[in-house]
Amino acid sequence: MLIVRNMDTNTVWIIVAVVVIVAVVIAAVLFSRRRNTELARRRATDLRDKAQADELAASQREAQAARAQADAKEAEIAAERLRREAAEHESTASEVRERAAEQARKADELDPGMQHGEHSRHSARGAGEPAVADDDDIVDDAEVVDEPVAEPRPARGPAVDFGDDADRRR
Repeated sequence: MLIVRNMDTNTVWIIVAVVVIVAVVIAAVLFSRRRNTELARRRATDLRDKAQADELAASQREAQAARAQADAKEAEIAAERLRREAAEHESTASEVRERAAEQARKADELDPGMQHGEHSRHSARGAGEPAVADDDDIVDDAEVVDEPVAEPRPARGPAVDFGDDADRRR
């Protein structure tokens, strides 16, 4: 207490004030560190949560990609199956067309009065296409009835010009 006796009252108050200020500064620094540590922990927790959500989203996208690849593979298999079916149908159509041509040739041999390229009126395929002769199509000459064929009618309505004149007017 010897030191305190030699000092005046103002000096003691100054020392007390300095000690209080240092204590307040130390307390503020400690509080600020705790606060910063808590904020850093919260940010780290938020980042971990976001990383987990991103990982889940990535897993979902990978699953979607796997499904899309499986769908694409399935579509490729279906397309290949359809290609095989189409080739089979083309082959069958070709065989049927060859048989039809052979039957038309035989029909022309049986009926030499028929001009080349003409076919029976019972043609199932339509005008300009070879007829396919079935047993039902073979008839005796006595059963054939000549029927007149109607002439095509001219089109009615105004004539439409799609020629170069229409392009020049535009």
